[in-house]
Amino acid sequence: MPIFRQLAGQPPFSKRNSAGSNRLSRVRVILRVPITNDVATYFIDQKYDGRDAESLTEAEIHGREQARAYLQAIRTIPGCEHAYILATGPEIGTRESRHVNARYQVTTQDIENGARFDDVVCWGRGQLEYHTEPGQPTMWRMVHENSTYDIP
Repeated sequence: MPIFRQLAGQPPFSKRNSAGSNRLSRVRVILRVPITNDVATYFIDQKYDGRDAESLTEAEIHGREQARAYLQAIRTIPGCEHAYILATGPEIGTRESRHVNARYQVTTQDIENGARFDDVVCWGRGQLEYHTEPGQPTMWRMVHENSTYDIP
């Protein structure tokens, strides 16, 4: 049975705290690393303001607490009793906390349609990744014909 299916029924994943919410976020990514047979996971899913030190600190603390709780749940799976945390990120990953306030704001439609501008200063490439709320699936938007879009 895949490890993520086994995790779903473990106490930290199935119980709710006094506020009625899950103690841990949903399992996001879990995979076995070739050659070493280690298991790499990407679990932590926090809502915070990356521009606010207090909010960021709380997210860091809760994220580390979640890592330890996940480890305890993983240790209940047969064969994983001696699991340990090899490494975590040095800090919570923040994206999209600040944007340039320019004369023109590039829109989702510009990205999806591969917009072209006469006053282009650089190109954008790759899909648009949008995280709505913790615990919700990531939304992906592709660039028109898997190409580039202009940033004026």
